[in-house]
Amino acid sequence: LADRATQAANVPVQPFVDGAKDANPRVRLQAAIGMGRLGRTDLAGALIPLVGDDDALVRHVAVHSLVSLRASQACLSALNQSDAKLKPGLLRVLRSLHDTQVIDGLSARMVRTSDVEERKLIITAMARLYHKEGEWKGDWWGTRPDTRGPYYSPVTWDGSARIAPILVAALASGDTAMGKFVITELSRHRINLDGATPHVVRRARTDGSLVPAMIALLEGSDKLPVDAVSLLEATAKDNAVDAELRGNAAHVLAKASDQPGVFEPAINALVAVGNAGKASEAISRARETFAKERRHARNVQTFVKMTSDADKGRRETAFGVLIAIANDRQSPNAAKDAAAAAITAGFSSPDAVPLLRAIAMLKAGAYKDEVLARLGDNNANVKAAAEHAARQLKIEPAGSVDPNKFTLEKLGYDKVLAQVGAQKGDVKLGQELFAKQGCAQCHTVAQAEPLKGPLLLGIAQRYSRAELVEAILKPAAKVSQGFETQWFQMEDGLLDEGFGVRETADEVEMRNIAGAVTVLKKKEIEDRGKRDTSMMPTGLVEKLDLNEFASILAYLESLKAN
Repeated sequence: LADRATQAANVPVQPFVDGAKDANPRVRLQAAIGMGRLGRTDLAGALIPLVGDDDALVRHVAVHSLVSLRASQACLSALNQSDAKLKPGLLRVLRSLHDTQVIDGLSARMVRTSDVEERKLIITAMARLYHKEGEWKGDWWGTRPDTRGPYYSPVTWDGSARIAPILVAALASGDTAMGKFVITELSRHRINLDGATPHVVRRARTDGSLVPAMIALLEGSDKLPVDAVSLLEATAKDNAVDAELRGNAAHVLAKASDQPGVFEPAINALVAVGNAGKASEAISRARETFAKERRHARNVQTFVKMTSDADKGRRETAFGVLIAIANDRQSPNAAKDAAAAAITAGFSSPDAVPLLRAIAMLKAGAYKDEVLARLGDNNANVKAAAEHAARQLKIEPAGSVDPNKFTLEKLGYDKVLAQVGAQKGDVKLGQELFAKQGCAQCHTVAQAEPLKGPLLLGIAQRYSRAELVEAILKPAAKVSQGFETQWFQMEDGLLDEGFGVRETADEVEMRNIAGAVTVLKKKEIEDRGKRDTSMMPTGLVEKLDLNEFASILAYLESLKAN
């Protein structure tokens, strides 16, 4: 009866009203669907009892039907009168209706009710209503959209100014449990309120469980509050804290290092996480973010001086910045020269460990010859650091490749393609070579891993071995959608290239050919485009023999999707 919107005016409503009370949940479900399609607000009263239905699907559809009817007044009235069973469903409806009358009604209800659980539901509704989805402008979506939610492009609206003081007041209240709950909701909904930040920091100082939420909120802040700096530094330096959280704390400081009073705490935090000895994507991100901050070129002498510091961690951090400056084509020539001179002096030093560790951290391939030269160093510590850097750069000592070995380079593409099909390969060896050749820098092999380049899980179920051979040996022949080389001309004159890892309405997260991630603000991008080439370099496996290459293929073939 409700399938045709053009005939809805002639449909009798009583069957739907009766159906909403039927003992059969399938009948109630169809009644809820139909009432939403009929578009009649006078049916809200029949739908409201269904938001507390025993059947989850009926509840879900009833909520969405009430949202489609925009039945805010009926739901607000029911909220003031109904039993506790209906309140979660009613507030699910109201948190989807961006209307100032809804905010006023929820605010009034917040004052009247003393029920803690209902107050929490209202706070959640307020947090959800603070933003709404931004207007589609035709340039949001790519193959790597931001999936954090609840909105893709969260923007404020007329009601945001009414909601902010309510959230801040709840946060500032003496109720510890409610304050903790509000902080969690602010973090979950990505809401940054100037008036809320001091309260968040104050509570996090006395309740360590709130530190992750505080850090998540500060990640999106333009300016760090003074009180937060010491807490972030302490978190980054605390060996008892999870490595990811330590890295996130250091990352917040690294991004704000040009803010007065933050530089030294940022250095201290980065040194601490660099010495943590724990693998963490957050720690790597923090150290790379600081090293590649282009504004450091203005203060290059600060970092040149730091290379003589007594603390090895500070020297390593300084060398990381200088390596980035020296290899950035857009760095001022004077800064590049000063950085290059300091790096040369670092290699001449008896203790080149901090410099080698910085090279390993940034995977700075420009210094592979210097790394190879230190593999035989008499100093055991320098030799170990050089070996670590060589592993990170995926390089081997000269002469380590058998000159008589029939490498793929010697065989040529056609012979490799003709012969590799008969090679079984060793899956375990292939997995080792996959990491050693640098494939893991840009590819993921499991759904649980953060996306980088194309996911290879189930790749052999979609492509034949011959197609995999072509993809590896001739990466530019066919480029997967979304992994073309993108270029970004920035307003400061810099040109960045890479493939998109994540794109939101406000920023682009990009991974370059070395696997390093950079986040670009869209407002700072003057122009952008795509090249008809792949980010994957050629020659990655040319020094392998047929069995080794077949082992990589065997490993890829073992990555079967469920």
